[in-house]
Amino acid sequence: MSKLIPKDPTEFNGSHVLQRMVDAILIRYTIATKDISDIAINYRATPESMSMLELQKHILLLILWVSKSLDLEIESKDKAETFQDFEVQIKERIANLSQHIVTLTDEQLSKKTIFLKRADTHYSIWYMIHGPLADAIHHIGQIITWRRICGNPIGKISPFTGKSY
Repeated sequence: MSKLIPKDPTEFNGSHVLQRMVDAILIRYTIATKDISDIAINYRATPESMSMLELQKHILLLILWVSKSLDLEIESKDKAETFQDFEVQIKERIANLSQHIVTLTDEQLSKKTIFLKRADTHYSIWYMIHGPLADAIHHIGQIITWRRICGNPIGKISPFTGKSY
């Protein structure tokens, strides 16, 4: 798991900070889904809550929303149906997004916006951070919590170092 944590960038700038935030989503998602049981995959906390599969779809849609906002070409994929299908697509999309972000300059990033369809409004890139990126982390936390509740807790892996403890 120590491969989870990417090497530090050689310089400090906006694209590297945003890239590390996206990398953090991949790190936490990988830890959250490692060795997940069928019981956990089929768990639903309450009838009103999202199922694990619905959480996967939501996380994927959040990553696709950010990707589109940053003009990352999104190749069409077969529709995911299983937890494992979503897991593969989410990890691939986050990795591609991370690599794309680092190609953008601070000036290019500062001009990016994120469109919120229900408000029919474009917002500055800052909304991307406390909007879909933070939301993805929130939902990954749900996966971790639900795993604990149904008796399939995550392993003791540090999201800080990527190492077991």
